[in-house]
Amino acid sequence: MADSIIELVYRTYYETVFRYCRMRLNGDLHAAEDCTQEVFLVLQKKIHKLVDMESILPWLYATADREIKRY
Repeated sequence: MADSIIELVYRTYYETVFRYCRMRLNGDLHAAEDCTQEVFLVLQKKIHKLVDMESILPWLYATADREIKRY
């Protein structure tokens, strides 16, 4: 079940998260792609801890912010 949720979140929000990362990284496509991929890897690792899927987009943005800072 977690795999299907991750797939749905990925299909629904990948482009949104990518555009957000690209904007925050001043248009750097490669950095934005790397950070976006990391966001979804973190999601895969922590999906079992997320209970409120309605707030997934803010969680994705917060995770993206952390990955951008790390980058």
